[in-house]
Amino acid sequence: MESIPEMESIPEWALYIFSIIPSMITLWTVIGNLIIIITISHNRFLRTTANLLIGNLALSDMLLAATVLPLAIVNDFCGHWPFGVHICNIWLNTDVLYCTASVWSLVMIACDRYTATKFPIWYRSSSHVRRTKPYIIVVWSLSSIICIPQIIGWTGSGFKNPVIKFFSNLQYDNSSHQYQCQLFNEPYYVIYSAMGSFILPLIIMSGVYIRIFTIINQKKNLFSKSDTQNTDDNCSSYNQPTATLLKPKFISSMKTHTETDENSSDPDCSVQTHTSELKAIASSISKKKSKQGLRCISVEFLLPQTPLWEMKLSTNNSELNPNEDSKRFTKKSYRSNYKKRRRANSIVRAEKRETRATKIMLLIMVIFILCWIPFTIMYMVRALCSESICPVYRWLQIIVTWFGYANSSINPILYTILNREFRNSFQKLLKRR
Repeated sequence: MESIPEMESIPEWALYIFSIIPSMITLWTVIGNLIIIITISHNRFLRTTANLLIGNLALSDMLLAATVLPLAIVNDFCGHWPFGVHICNIWLNTDVLYCTASVWSLVMIACDRYTATKFPIWYRSSSHVRRTKPYIIVVWSLSSIICIPQIIGWTGSGFKNPVIKFFSNLQYDNSSHQYQCQLFNEPYYVIYSAMGSFILPLIIMSGVYIRIFTIINQKKNLFSKSDTQNTDDNCSSYNQPTATLLKPKFISSMKTHTETDENSSDPDCSVQTHTSELKAIASSISKKKSKQGLRCISVEFLLPQTPLWEMKLSTNNSELNPNEDSKRFTKKSYRSNYKKRRRANSIVRAEKRETRATKIMLLIMVIFILCWIPFTIMYMVRALCSESICPVYRWLQIIVTWFGYANSSINPILYTILNREFRNSFQKLLKRR
């Protein structure tokens, strides 16, 4: 085996830094993802589809940190592989398995976000656990498909004896006189694994998130358009009672005043008057302002002590019976409007939650790209380009590899800082302990 190209020997102080920083990343990755798993398992309200997929992502990241990263630290710090050929093969294949599972978990989370945005009513009504199982099965099936070929001896261009392939992963370095557990370098398999583990998931996630934000913008434009089409006349023409004088007699004073807000679009205002007859007291219907800024009818009646006239209450739609219909109409209108407002507010809150969750997942995807693209480029260049033309220095290989590993330690930080539900649940869990 040819030695890995070196630009210069790595100083001893740099080796210590290389060991301290990866050790901190490994420790936090285990602890942080374990926190996510425990929080979800102890809070049934967090067991939504999105959070269960996050839990699956945390599981793959935690397994990566617990089984792969400690051996990677020893290998990078010592400069050679001291654990033998069997551990070498287990290490390489579990590395591919867990990293691929982590990446495809992000893809399934993106698909779940798309479903929640495109079909919100169905999404909230269906079972979370039943919907999550297919996602998780797909994640681990695809991850196994990526790593199994190396186990059975497939190199991309054909099959080798699995035993020979098994022992070929641990190679002897003539320059250092040490054994090296080498990253897979068969060109066809490298293309296959890079496509399945990084490039294809990246394309899918990008397309899904573009579609998600297109749908969100369409919904915002639709809500805005429906608001501008509603005018103030809708409120006053339907809900405003009008008075018709039947038997005019002496009236001391009568004052009617109506105000509306030009910018209002809320049709849900109604004048609530439960009097079946106008009595000889100063009665008023006070001005009421809705959440959208609508100012409703303000009516004042100043009448003498004895009833001098009769009034007939009606709307543009139907006549109101003075004794019963006005009460029934007012109650029915109020209840209907209250239910509409409550349902509309619930939909708006749900849309805001889904939009926020989508933005968090998009941020996770952007960080995934920044962490794994350097490794993917190095991985493919190392296998497809000869060392004399494209030398890959050992220090560069270590840095970009740990850059990819660091992605598994960043995800728990994003959950705890940006996800209020996780943060509150974890705080309650700590207080309970």
